[in-house]
Amino acid sequence: MIEHIVGALITKGNQFLVVQEEKDRYFKLAGGGIQEGETEIQALKREILEELTAGCEVMGKLLSYDLTSKDREFKFHIYYVNLLDEPKQNPSP
Repeated sequence: MIEHIVGALITKGNQFLVVQEEKDRYFKLAGGGIQEGETEIQALKREILEELTAGCEVMGKLLSYDLTSKDREFKFHIYYVNLLDEPKQNPSP
């Protein structure tokens, strides 16, 4: 079964925002899994609200790509996003 994941490319000037979960050592784009019954856009807005405590405007889809890791298959959907509020987390440029 393919897991669908959404991610947000959020830019400000010549920087882009990434997040790091406390349990992980690596950085990633804001976003996450799509829950049953959600569209990609709904999932993306929910994930940004959860991770950054900020509303957002989805500007458009940049790309989709497939990734296979061990016994799991993923399809990533990356969108260009503008934040409507300042994020409450500490973004890293």
